[in-house]
Amino acid sequence: MAANMEKDLNPVKIKRFCSRIRDSLGSSYPLVAVVYSPLNHAPAVAGTPWPLLADNFSVLAVMSYWNSKYTKTEAYQYTLATIKELRHLTGKADLDIHVIGDGMGTDNQSISQFLRACKTGAATSASLYPNQRVTSEQLATLSRYPEFFPSNGRLRLAAYRELVKTDKLRLPVGEDPSANIKRGLFYQLLVRQFFPSDITSTIDLADAQSSNLAILKKAGVLSALPQTTEETNHFLAAELSYKEAIETVAKLVESKGHRLVDKQKSRLAGRPNGQASHFFVQPAYAAESKTLSEQPLSYFDAAQMVLLAAGGVK
Repeated sequence: MAANMEKDLNPVKIKRFCSRIRDSLGSSYPLVAVVYSPLNHAPAVAGTPWPLLADNFSVLAVMSYWNSKYTKTEAYQYTLATIKELRHLTGKADLDIHVIGDGMGTDNQSISQFLRACKTGAATSASLYPNQRVTSEQLATLSRYPEFFPSNGRLRLAAYRELVKTDKLRLPVGEDPSANIKRGLFYQLLVRQFFPSDITSTIDLADAQSSNLAILKKAGVLSALPQTTEETNHFLAAELSYKEAIETVAKLVESKGHRLVDKQKSRLAGRPNGQASHFFVQPAYAAESKTLSEQPLSYFDAAQMVLLAAGGVK
């Protein structure tokens, strides 16, 4: 059920509405709020109770219309800024976002930019409005939808929520989860997920990162490491590719092979190259591109990768 939240946004009425719907349909029934982009300058937008909407609705479907009556804006920047501002205003990094794009006669280049922004911002899904006026050019562009959205986007979102809730994944203050995770934070996630008993009580960030490196090296996951402090800091502060992350997780799972159940161990050992990358990690997108393995890893993708791998380790 999608409620149109354009006019009367009185918080008392919204809470009453959601309460009655939940009483009738149950707490797990998907409830969608159709909202303006927070970048929209309409008077009603300024008074939108964003945290209240995020707390009471399963999904926020935001109208990201870059072709307004007053000004023309660029589809990519407007859409990406809308997604990030929505997370910021609601205070929920794990917000389930559906983006409604501007289908008012827009060409395929604009729609491609819109979809690319949805991918960059890690929106869960998207559509165009108004659907009754969709053109053949727009349909042709929308046929590439699987290139921009994960086939298991909600699994990725659920994995992120689980790891944040259990304090396995820590998002830096002010960081958007669609951003690329740094190597040091990815290693921290691996250690917290797979080696919780080895974690020290140190508070100093540098000591904690050194401890993570030592734990992963001892487990055989990391081999050659930087020698100087400066090189180490640079190494940990850098982003890592999807391919590097998969290979690191594969080595970690194999290093804990003695804890795998027999069936999993035999399947893993039977792989010609001895890698666990495709056994424990699903491709992120339905139409996986050739360059996906070289793309930087986002917090969302890191969460999905690690939680799926954790299912194969006992």
